[in-house]
Amino acid sequence: MTPRLGAVARWVALVSRRSALAWVLIALGCASAPEVTRLPEGDPRPGAFLAAHAERVAARQGLRARTRVSVRGAHAAPLSRQLLLLERPARMRVEVLGLMGQRTVVLATDGVAYDLFTQASGRVERGPVHPGVLAQVAGLPITPEAAVRLLLGLPALPAAAAPGSARLAGERIALRWSDGEPALLRSAEFDPAGHLRRFEVARAGEGVRLVAQFDDYRELPGGPFAHRVGLHFPAEDAAVEVRFDDVELDPDLPASLFRLEVRGRVSSEAGGDE
Repeated sequence: MTPRLGAVARWVALVSRRSALAWVLIALGCASAPEVTRLPEGDPRPGAFLAAHAERVAARQGLRARTRVSVRGAHAAPLSRQLLLLERPARMRVEVLGLMGQRTVVLATDGVAYDLFTQASGRVERGPVHPGVLAQVAGLPITPEAAVRLLLGLPALPAAAAPGSARLAGERIALRWSDGEPALLRSAEFDPAGHLRRFEVARAGEGVRLVAQFDDYRELPGGPFAHRVGLHFPAEDAAVEVRFDDVELDPDLPASLFRLEVRGRVSSEAGGDE
């Protein structure tokens, strides 16, 4: 996965005023902000949506898919076709395909070490996973574990909505909470069907660190899945949009898929050998 994305607006500080209203307009073309009102006490929707999300977190472990990835921002790159394998907590394999279907880049990590093959070098680079490995290799300033959770549509949400933390923003239920430390603020938006549409992380004094958008939900064996995921990192001027095709949720993925063995060519069980 390669990064690229545009500018995201800033975090609006006070929960009591327009909390979901100006929540970071993204370069995908947001219109005017919706009207925001406080949910009536006892509204069951926030609790139901969080409970359903928790069930998906418990059940969903991985996927196999073909993807189309576009990158915008400081590290812009043209649209690429990729094969993607994910398995929680931090296993991933990304194969970037060339015009003729050849594998030009293969990145595999089991959460402990990573292997990187590039067609240009014809060699595999190996090393221990570190917090910046995806930024170094793919331009994403997050850890493999965070990338796996976000691409699976499973960011960490609270077990329950705190009293007064929920708002109605247009047709969406919007929640805000602090996670672990008061300076770290998070927010989430659900549509009327209970699909997570937006997840945001901000730090007081630094603004928005991450905005994730989830769109094009489709029902699959294993539950609803967002077939378009946008990850935006305004501080790094980096972002990536991933469009999923041929998604298989929770396939059997042998551990060997998340390391590379090269014997004159790349062994690619993710999508067939070259």
